Amino acid sequence: MSIYGAMFSGVSGLFAQSQALGMISDNISNVNTIGYKGTQARFSTFVTRSASPSHYSPGGVRSTPFQTIDKQGLLQSAEGPTSIAVSGNGFFVVNNAINPGIGDNYGFTRAGGFQPDDEGNLRNTAGYYLQGWRLSPDGSLAPGVNPNVLNELETINISNLTGSVQPTTEINLQANLPADSELISPAPSTTMTLNGNLTYNAAGGGAATQTVQVFANDGTPYQVTLSFVQTNPAAAGTITWDQVNVTSVESPTGAEVGAALPINLGTLTFDETSGAVTGGTATTLNLSALTGGAVAGSPVAIDSTATTSGSGAQNISAVANGSANLAASNLDDTYPATVQIFDSLGVGYNLTVRWVKTGATTGAGATATWSAYVQDLTRVSDGQQVAGAPSDPDDPSTWGAPIGSVTFDNTGKPVSTSSQPTATAGTPLSLGLDMSVYTLANGATWGDGSTTLDFGLGLSGDAAGLTQFSTDYLVDRIDQDGVQFGAFQGVQIDEQGFVTAIFDNGRSLKVFKVPLATFPNPNGLESRTGNTFIETDRSGAYFLRDANTGGAGQIISGALESSTVDLATEFTNMIVTQRAYSASAKIITTADEMLDELVRIKR
Repeated sequence: MSIYGAMFSGVSGLFAQSQALGMISDNISNVNTIGYKGTQARFSTFVTRSASPSHYSPGGVRSTPFQTIDKQGLLQSAEGPTSIAVSGNGFFVVNNAINPGIGDNYGFTRAGGFQPDDEGNLRNTAGYYLQGWRLSPDGSLAPGVNPNVLNELETINISNLTGSVQPTTEINLQANLPADSELISPAPSTTMTLNGNLTYNAAGGGAATQTVQVFANDGTPYQVTLSFVQTNPAAAGTITWDQVNVTSVESPTGAEVGAALPINLGTLTFDETSGAVTGGTATTLNLSALTGGAVAGSPVAIDSTATTSGSGAQNISAVANGSANLAASNLDDTYPATVQIFDSLGVGYNLTVRWVKTGATTGAGATATWSAYVQDLTRVSDGQQVAGAPSDPDDPSTWGAPIGSVTFDNTGKPVSTSSQPTATAGTPLSLGLDMSVYTLANGATWGDGSTTLDFGLGLSGDAAGLTQFSTDYLVDRIDQDGVQFGAFQGVQIDEQGFVTAIFDNGRSLKVFKVPLATFPNPNGLESRTGNTFIETDRSGAYFLRDANTGGAGQIISGALESSTVDLATEFTNMIVTQRAYSASAKIITTADEMLDELVRIKR
């Protein structure tokens, strides 16, 4: 009967509108809930099929909740770097367990009000822990991590992040060397003077050794060890030292560079009575021959006129001329660059490198060459020199060999180095600074396993690094990649989801990465307590993505996503729902009156 049908239709209206009011009440209750997605009531008809086209059978109405999960809420600022929001698609992955295991279900949320708990785990106000990928020290995913599955995620913890040390491995210099500087050329050794007394043994077998510093053509000093052997007794008033040998040739680093040693230079003869030298064949020391051609050096004439051989105490000495292309008198045209470097324990040292113009050509395609010397290396804490550093930083003769050289073209741009003689345009130019000659007293090491520091000078043919223009010496920038020990200060989260630990030494370390889960139909997710959602057949399967890639949104640090509820709309809907509920109730009362009339007909 249609009257009964009308009554049942009204009842369905009451139920549908009461359902709608429940949704509105939830929306209003959660108007300040971070990341809340409003629910709308969507109405659809119940249709009862009629037996005859001339008869109508009332059906009714039903209401279905529809949650606009994909709707973006307004972003509002929040205190703390771990309060985060998503701008665009995607959800944070959370779990109610610190260490998720079997039975601990993962959820997805837009409520990013995460704060560290008493153990440093990031947890939101609903008690869910933020999940992320653990990273290696270089910022990549930790070995073995599969980025496509949820159980490879970990609860992000920002405690127990200890301070760190980064030893220096690279130095970069941006400076200008004056083009009009004086050319300072090396002075190779050409003469060696023997002084003192070789103690004579009447029975033969006298012996003595002496080391002399000899400079090669490029100014590099080499330590040459001479050995003197007397093998015969006095005869006819003459003392003969018939073995004047070279037994060792060492580079400034202490490396042996001699060829097949020992090499005999000849003999020396002395008057037995006066002890004065009377002649001999040991008159020349050829550095190039001694090293098998490995070192370019001039023949060094041996002057033994001041040498004696007698019964007195042995005090032989040898002094060679020449210089390492520097002298204290011409330091005004050399230029220092000082940078603080760090060893593997984070101890700081002041390294001073001195630039010297050591070569130039004229005419078409003119070039200029500058050499770099280590002038000083001292510990920052107490100014103590490192073992192996120049004994007197103000005396260039103690600096040793240059670490290398750089050549500039006639436009003032660097084009090659001594280790990169054929560098093409755009090639990074550098010198290798061998730190093995400097011994650390604290047991630390230089660099990250290699003792060679990379001294970067910019690009070949480019004016962004080291240049040579006609202006004053100017250091624009000199930096290095090492840092001393630093204590943990805090974290920051960037738009790509990297959780970065910040230390007070200026160093930062990426420790976790926050993924975003995306779904083909986010509105098909199912709501759970705590403003989280779970995957359903209607939502489709999750896909873990890096933030800001593949359609995933950006992560905004120091912000929270507001509820999508609009109070004005909800109050309006409440009035409409109330009126609709009253109207449905009126249907029931009207049908009741009609039934009452029907009953009265019988009476």
